[in-house]
Amino acid sequence: MDVKNAYLPETAHRHFEVRLFNRCVEPFERPFREHWHFLFEAALIKGGSGVYTTQRAVYPIRPGDVFLFACNEIHCVTRIDPGAPLQLMNIHIDPSYLWPENGAPLTPRFLAMPFSHSAAFENRLAADTRAARDIAALMLDVEREFDRRDSEYALMVRSKLTELFVTLLRETDYLDESAAQGGAAQHAETVRAAIDYIREHLIESISLRDIASAVQMSPNYFCTVFRKTVGVTPWDYITSARVDLAMRLMEQSPDETLLTIAVRSGFNNTQNFNKMFAKHTGCTPSEYRRSGYSLGEL
Repeated sequence: MDVKNAYLPETAHRHFEVRLFNRCVEPFERPFREHWHFLFEAALIKGGSGVYTTQRAVYPIRPGDVFLFACNEIHCVTRIDPGAPLQLMNIHIDPSYLWPENGAPLTPRFLAMPFSHSAAFENRLAADTRAARDIAALMLDVEREFDRRDSEYALMVRSKLTELFVTLLRETDYLDESAAQGGAAQHAETVRAAIDYIREHLIESISLRDIASAVQMSPNYFCTVFRKTVGVTPWDYITSARVDLAMRLMEQSPDETLLTIAVRSGFNNTQNFNKMFAKHTGCTPSEYRRSGYSLGEL
């Protein structure tokens, strides 16, 4: 699996901002499992065919298709057809990556995009549609930026991904007006500050009171604001971020024990680590390691 990551210097304390990876997976068939993560995902099918299954629909996979999943949206590749491996490129985006560092205002629609989409939106953009072609081109532009790593490449990556989101708004029914409401813009700065605080203290013993204090809110009100804006509780976000960090550490340090990985990811014991990892990825840490670090991401 070919993996690339992008960071901006001023946000280097975050464990990861954008991750792009290409993979080639041999044919298989398996039951649907509830795989999700706190990251927006865009997938470009470069070759092969199969089936993508979500809680709402079953989609065919064909070369040139683009699949898009909001944060926390359950999805799973349940079949790769015999005859050829599935070749795909995934881009995982931490929503905070697209938030301007200077606190500039965002439109409610743009802010809401990583977290939810309209009920009418289908996760698959078929290869023969304008939206799929335009978004695929932007994804390949991002891949080239990663490969070349020219001056200020990370900023160019962010620019291309911003364009991807705007294209999605303009050319599809991804978001309707009702999905953009609910106070997301009103509390954007609070959520930004809370996520920054969580990322800085992710592997420490962190309490809800600590986070609420950092953004000058009561714990109860902060929980309400965070969930209303992000779509999950602060604890769900923290757990998802720790699982994601564990996955990255397992890839970077294949010889480290799972106990060491758990501790380095902010989990206080292996039992909790195993339980939360399986809940968020659909497989145990051991299964993820044995799969060559791909099973938990499909």
